[in-house]
Amino acid sequence: MSNIGPKQNKLSPRNGKIAVNSLIIKPKRAAILVNWIQKKGYKESIPIDSKYKLYNIYRGSRDGYDINTIRNKCDGLGACILVIKTKEKSIIGGYNPLGWKSISIQHKIGKPSYWAETSESFIYSFSENDWDNLKISRVANKNKAIYESTYQHLPLNFGNSDLVININEDDHKSGTCKLNYYESEILDTNNFTIEEMEIFRLCIKDE
Repeated sequence: MSNIGPKQNKLSPRNGKIAVNSLIIKPKRAAILVNWIQKKGYKESIPIDSKYKLYNIYRGSRDGYDINTIRNKCDGLGACILVIKTKEKSIIGGYNPLGWKSISIQHKIGKPSYWAETSESFIYSFSENDWDNLKISRVANKNKAIYESTYQHLPLNFGNSDLVININEDDHKSGTCKLNYYESEILDTNNFTIEEMEIFRLCIKDE
């Protein structure tokens, strides 16, 4: 019996999840976004002790599609992920590693708008039912990544055309996607209508 060793149970490594309080995406989609933020492939597993957390700070159907509400809830909170479900049945959005700061623009720099520079931002799209139909478009011109503005109808703006959210007092909720300063288009059309919109704050443990 001395030559017989105990059998070893080789367990596959445990994969973690990115918990997300969302009406639009589930943990698997959230994990894809976190992988993209880390510049990893979308199929890579999330470690069980993942340091990334997503906190819902805004939801249109809950908080209202009001520009001032969006700015008050999101400005100055650091890195954020925008997630939109369109009436055209796509899920689109963008990652802003700097966080939005539109409220304080005029107070800090005395201007109604300016370009925020970063090489880490991206925009993306998912097909609602097709897992293989994923598109990510990283910023190509870091000097034109995020356009911050206090203009009343443009609360969120990637590239000043690549992904722009339009909201007005007539409850008009739409957006445009026209290639300009990012690598590629994320939709086959330049226009979309918002069905639901959420914004998540990206938090990293121990920070």
